[in-house]
Amino acid sequence: LNRKDQLFIAQVAPPVGDVLIAAYCFLTDAYPYALRPDARRLVIMHDLFSSRSSQFDSLNASDSVASLPLAEEVQMLSAADTIVAIQRDEAEVLQRKLPGHEILVAPIAALPVKKPQPGNADIVLFVGSSAAPNVDGIKWFIDFCWPTIRQHRPDAVLNIAGSVCSGLARVPAGTRLLNVVENLDDLYAEASVVISPLRAGSGLKIKFIEALSKGKAVVATTTTLQGVSDIMDGCAVISDSAPVFAAKVVELLADEGMRLELGANGLSVIARHF
Repeated sequence: LNRKDQLFIAQVAPPVGDVLIAAYCFLTDAYPYALRPDARRLVIMHDLFSSRSSQFDSLNASDSVASLPLAEEVQMLSAADTIVAIQRDEAEVLQRKLPGHEILVAPIAALPVKKPQPGNADIVLFVGSSAAPNVDGIKWFIDFCWPTIRQHRPDAVLNIAGSVCSGLARVPAGTRLLNVVENLDDLYAEASVVISPLRAGSGLKIKFIEALSKGKAVVATTTTLQGVSDIMDGCAVISDSAPVFAAKVVELLADEGMRLELGANGLSVIARHF
């Protein structure tokens, strides 16, 4: 916070600040400037930042957010009375570190479509922002999975949507960079398989939840299922091996029945848990 931020909070918060919600751990230092020591203080923990650096180190890659030691992150979060996590695993880490705090788990909500959408036979879809885990994941898929898929399905098309496209200098045959798309409904509807090839990250994988809510067959990595793996049985095909990941995409492209089954399972989980 700069001085202007501090003064703004002090001017506007006192009459209205019965509850103070910090959007990230970095903003809990704003509480005192609200001049409301009686206010209830919450912080939304979108993800556990400190868990990311070791994952990227193991990939010899760089993250797109600040590196933060766990002790420092816990200290920032401890300024709140209530910590709102968006997935269970990270909530449990904080509960161990801050046993006196209230820790809530509130995952993103999703509105499921009415029925599975098996899509067209040869369209694969990836949607993501320019965050480092997305760029790393789609590059891994393009380099180590896509050639195999095209070998078995020469007409297959890989649609890539979102600002993640800005991190891809060039792409191989059969790949379309769509950049930011205002409404993704049509892209999801026509895709046969949605991929989530993430190898690092934290929090809840929002685009994974979104794909399930669209009734899609998804091939994902174990990283994608962080914090929700126990409720996702039968919702997605999971592999961290490039040859297996590619083989599963090929299998799903050829099997509409399997795509329908996965889509139905995903919609059921979304309705129950999200």
